[in-house]
Amino acid sequence: MMPHDTSAPFMSIVIPVYNRSEDLVRALNSLVAQTQMNFEVIVVDDGSTENIKKVADRFYDLLNLQLIRIANSGGPARPRNVGVQAARGSWISFLDSDDWWAPGRIAEVCNTISKNPDYDVFYHKLRIVSDGIKRPWWSTKCLGWALRKNAFIDLMVRGNGIPNSSVVIRQTTYDRIGRFNESKEFSSVEDFDYWLRAALEDVDFY
Repeated sequence: MMPHDTSAPFMSIVIPVYNRSEDLVRALNSLVAQTQMNFEVIVVDDGSTENIKKVADRFYDLLNLQLIRIANSGGPARPRNVGVQAARGSWISFLDSDDWWAPGRIAEVCNTISKNPDYDVFYHKLRIVSDGIKRPWWSTKCLGWALRKNAFIDLMVRGNGIPNSSVVIRQTTYDRIGRFNESKEFSSVEDFDYWLRAALEDVDFY
């Protein structure tokens, strides 16, 4: 394992997972490959029928990893909330189990946080990978965009420009905004609801 850079912000990476064992392996391998290792990983198993513990066992010697298993909740909101509750980092980063990061991602984010200490939420574009599926020529190759000055109005008008697996949020900011909405009515849009609530709280997005 690469040594920690104790000068960098300590980050907690929360990964909700329901089955998708092979995808989880890919996501965790992308964390092993990071050039900046000052983070912990919290995998929250949302009542999977696949053996997620077997996957986690492969990474305990490679990552500062904790596995939490909960009863199936039917969506990612509750496992994210459970993961944040167990987090020790001053910053929370979300990574969905079917996504993965380039090796320099955490180092780049930590560097950006250090240079912009007044912001509460950092995020970036995500590249779409489609397993050989042809996308229309007019379709975007990335998710996410920079919000305009009034973040709430921008989100309402243009939709969710904040990809969840790119987000790093200050722990104290999460505590102030509150938990992701776990209601079934918000399933699949719980993150969009969260960013709208954050914008109403005058959170600064970078």
